[in-house]
Amino acid sequence: MTSTTRRRLASTALLLALGIGTPVALAAPASATSCTALSASVSACSKVTSVQATSFKVAYRDSAINRTGSSISFTCTASSTTSASHTVSATVEAAVKASILAEFKASVTSGVSASMSTTYGSSTTVNVPAKSTRYCTYGIYVPKVSGNTSYDAYSAGRHTHIKTVTWTSTAPQRLGWQVTTTPI
Repeated sequence: MTSTTRRRLASTALLLALGIGTPVALAAPASATSCTALSASVSACSKVTSVQATSFKVAYRDSAINRTGSSISFTCTASSTTSASHTVSATVEAAVKASILAEFKASVTSGVSASMSTTYGSSTTVNVPAKSTRYCTYGIYVPKVSGNTSYDAYSAGRHTHIKTVTWTSTAPQRLGWQVTTTPI
């Protein structure tokens, strides 16, 4: 958490404690840290520190084996559904998980959602060359990130660091087909 954010939170907490202020939503600092007020004097600020590879949650598989001497066109159609949801390490308090998803969206892409289901009936058409096989796999792309959440207390103009928790998080980013020459 930046010193500017700490000062803003401290001054807001002091005004609230004295009864002369109203809660004000703070703009996200340039470092894209997402903060959540857990009480009038305690805040939790989350920040993504690394983005790992995106995994692919398979919902449906199809394939075409072309044993002829000419190429063919094949339409892969998803005929089942699956879903994926936002998950955060169990060490993180429930009140902070929305803050982590907000920071995840800011750091990865605005397309990240808390949960997603595949669309029943989605299809894609592929060209299958002579004497070859094409595999169609439909699913949900799920990025994985790591970060930390800093819990801090502000009272009477004083700052006290409570703890820092490191976490990992996943959330679905988009639906899509993968067409490959080997099975996934």
